Amino acid sequence: RSSYLRAASMDFPTFFKTFKIDSGFYYLHWACSKIGIPWQAYLLLISFFVLGTFCYWIYENSEDVVASMIIFEAMFLTVWMGSLRQDVAMALLLIALMLEKRGVKKIFLIGIIVVAVLFHSTALIVLVYIPLRMIPINKISVAFFAAFSVFAFVFRNNFLSGINSIASLLGRTTYENFYKDNPTNLIFLTAVIACLAIFSMSFIIENYPQVERYFCTIFIMLAFLALGGGAIVRLAWYFGPFFCVMLPVILKRFKPYGLAISLAMGILIILYLRGVDTTTYYFFWNETRMLLEGI
Repeated sequence: RSSYLRAASMDFPTFFKTFKIDSGFYYLHWACSKIGIPWQAYLLLISFFVLGTFCYWIYENSEDVVASMIIFEAMFLTVWMGSLRQDVAMALLLIALMLEKRGVKKIFLIGIIVVAVLFHSTALIVLVYIPLRMIPINKISVAFFAAFSVFAFVFRNNFLSGINSIASLLGRTTYENFYKDNPTNLIFLTAVIACLAIFSMSFIIENYPQVERYFCTIFIMLAFLALGGGAIVRLAWYFGPFFCVMLPVILKRFKPYGLAISLAMGILIILYLRGVDTTTYYFFWNETRMLLEGI
């Protein structure tokens, strides 16, 4: 809110000098504030765009839309609520993926990716996914993906150093030390799903070849979780939408599917309810009430 209100009071040259990182997001701030859109309406529009894009992507790609939405709610929604710039970048990357399936020209797709990077430079992480998704899924490639994840944890100090070097070039915050708390539950859960994906590999290739190119994302997400918690864990969230699509497909390997997916969703909901934060987020009108109560 504060940056939006600041944008409304600045002329463009001054504003241009103020925000150098993720400038695309702030330019949108400036344009919307100048045409008189209230910040509440602006947040609502951004939220509709981000969540609408994600929901449509799930509708197009998931074999079990309800399960995928539950996974998103339990594992990723709180993250998407806390990083508006990255949310828009992730939504733009999903749009690029959907348009790619429709045969849109590559130059246009590259343009969307560039815009996503302007909204949040971490969107460059798509450059990791683009080549890896082209690798055919077989025993050798899956062994490579698994080794990729393991090495990320074994050499996590070197991994963090490499990420810091890239972050420094992009003008982003670097992390000399790992965050005090690691997302251990998420790491364990993702590792379990990765093992189940390996077990279900032949089943997925035979019955759901359309998600084969998403197979590697579980292992990429696991690898980036080696970087630890705090803000840097956001790098792993780029692969969350694929996780939401892949988990129901993996669980279709188990019979009866209804029981398998119900157990999985139950576990996720329990973990979500144990860790859900009901104090950080509130509606804008609650601020007035809290101020009055403080008086």
